[in-house]
Amino acid sequence: MHRTLCARSMGRIGAGIATLLTALLVALAGCSSTESAHDDHLEHHVPEHRPRDLRRAIVQIDLRYRAVTAAMKSSQPTADDQLKMLLDIVRWLPEIAGDSDLAETPWNEVDAVSQQLAEGLEQASSAQTLERLVALEPLVKRSLERLEQAAAQMPPDKQPSSESRDP
Repeated sequence: MHRTLCARSMGRIGAGIATLLTALLVALAGCSSTESAHDDHLEHHVPEHRPRDLRRAIVQIDLRYRAVTAAMKSSQPTADDQLKMLLDIVRWLPEIAGDSDLAETPWNEVDAVSQQLAEGLEQASSAQTLERLVALEPLVKRSLERLEQAAAQMPPDKQPSSESRDP
């Protein structure tokens, strides 16, 4: 008789645990699919001004620096937005370089250039003066040279083809 009572109790406990586990799995499955869809959406959002590769980033930094300087000289209201996009590209450099399979040494160089250039651009942005931006020209030129040297060390299969070198 004692065994019968124990068996019934174990059956009820087992059924309760099974019900609890089922409810937990349903709840988790419901949450994860929504979060997963949300994560997928975030993962696929790439700003239009984000260059696809390191070579394009180098070209964009050069072009956008000139455009921002020209916009500030002529007091265009778009200068602020252009400077923000330039800063975005500079800050993305380490990630873009990482996607190109650069070796550690040239990647470290890209990272250092990114930090130095971002710092200078942030100071120019906060000062909102053309003089401050123009004063960065030697740093920008030196940075572009260093980035070109790092990009030259990309693996051959990651080098853009001649038709894909346009920005």
